[in-house]
Amino acid sequence: MKGTINAHRLLAGTSSHGGYLGSLGVSREDEQALRAARELVRQTLREKLPLQQKMLKQHGFVDEAFRGRDLPLKPKFRMQGSAVYFTLNDPAHKPPQQIDYDDGVFLPTSFLNDGFSPALAARGYFKAVEGALERLCTEEGWTLSPQNSCIRILGIIPSGHLDFPLYAIPDEQYVELTEAAKRDSRVALMDTLEFADGVYEHIPDDHIMLATRDRDWEKSDPRKIEEWFKRSIQDYGDGLRHVCRYLKGWRDFNWMGTKDNKGPSSLALMACAVRVYDEFAGEPPKNRDDLALLWVAERLPALFAEVIPNPNPEIQSNLCDGWDADMRKTYVQAAQNFADGLHAALQETSHSGVAIKGLRRCFGDRIPDRIDLINIETVEEEVLAYTPTAVSQREVKRTISG
Repeated sequence: MKGTINAHRLLAGTSSHGGYLGSLGVSREDEQALRAARELVRQTLREKLPLQQKMLKQHGFVDEAFRGRDLPLKPKFRMQGSAVYFTLNDPAHKPPQQIDYDDGVFLPTSFLNDGFSPALAARGYFKAVEGALERLCTEEGWTLSPQNSCIRILGIIPSGHLDFPLYAIPDEQYVELTEAAKRDSRVALMDTLEFADGVYEHIPDDHIMLATRDRDWEKSDPRKIEEWFKRSIQDYGDGLRHVCRYLKGWRDFNWMGTKDNKGPSSLALMACAVRVYDEFAGEPPKNRDDLALLWVAERLPALFAEVIPNPNPEIQSNLCDGWDADMRKTYVQAAQNFADGLHAALQETSHSGVAIKGLRRCFGDRIPDRIDLINIETVEEEVLAYTPTAVSQREVKRTISG
């Protein structure tokens, strides 16, 4: 019987070789530089943001009802995005692609009587944070780059930047939660820059407001995506995380990452991967990242042709809302080429060298040129990689888009 390619070790690596997954990793030096810069920014905001109090009042950024007293401008911080999901990849094209390192800034502040509107104007929040960081960025040679829903700092490393989305939470609830956490002996609560788990986890989900430059404040709970992805990994294992990283690697290799050439978002790719895992009538292949990736890739064209719901039910837009008809057509065709290329490399040859060439056409030369990391297996062995146990489909909330 014809043998098929087992490229699991080529993708996932071994104890002595990192494989494609290892080549996607951010270098220790780059990650340390981003972490060090993040800590410096955190400390600077804790020290300098309270000094922006006078400016905020003079420019009318504080609601009239609260101008007679000072706002407690003492932020807390919480990492977000791919660094938290452990899906952070090094870019394929440097430049223009960059590592995106996200750190949420949470400001306990007064809310108006409706309980959902911060007393501080969103544009004032941006101005205060930028003012607090201006001198630091000048001294370090960094550049503040205004974004609609975050503050971006460029120049830390050539291939990476820091993003700081700005959130507000009610100060009264923050104090209550902090005091409750202090009374709970199971919670270690210190006056650190990082949000304590015992407080962060219990903030009401309708009281986390994200500052935007064009729409002032909007409800946005960053915990929703994090919790969704963590649940998915608990259900399906690290193989799902690997597949998400491979999909991002494919996207980065095939799109340059410029303003008009970004490719599907990382969250859209993750949402598609999780949906395919949810739909599969059985467990994912064990120790066969290649089969799992093929299984997801073969569904991508159809998923790209449909609406891709945001896993966060609070977000009132889909993950493909920014796609026009031409863009969607391009993405669907690219996904079809990807699925066809993977199938040819993994299922239509018994030659390891041919398989590697095919995979490199999909992912670039970060696929190792190592035929010793490929095995040839019979169809029976491939089938046995799947566990045909029926599982109940996970509930996926119907939602309507880091």
